[in-house]
Amino acid sequence: MAHATLHPSAEMDIPWNPSYNALVYVLSGHGSIGPAGADGTAQPIYKGQLAVLGTGDRIVARTDELQDGHSPNLELLLLGGQPIGEPVAQWGPFVMNSRAELAQAIEDFQAGRMGQVPADGLRVYRGKEPQGV
Repeated sequence: MAHATLHPSAEMDIPWNPSYNALVYVLSGHGSIGPAGADGTAQPIYKGQLAVLGTGDRIVARTDELQDGHSPNLELLLLGGQPIGEPVAQWGPFVMNSRAELAQAIEDFQAGRMGQVPADGLRVYRGKEPQGV
């Protein structure tokens, strides 16, 4: 996992293990993802989109020259890893291997079998107190 900030008109070209999955989530801004070239293989990407990349040994992203005032840069979250080789089923925050496992997880959650956060378990972190106070 990595976070990348690209200024307008910038390009990111990083090596990637071709046996790994690669995902790029756009946190803000807009640009394109994929190899450069006249063949049109680069795809536009926008805030809130997830790019699921195919096999390859590089991740290439470019920032559009003009960004809107709310997000002057292209902010990307790069995710990847070895494929698990298992089916994936997702519903809301639950990720399992099958619809049956999803149904069981939802039932467990609704029945309170996934534990509870203690009343004093959520505390505001204010940092370390200065010495001598």
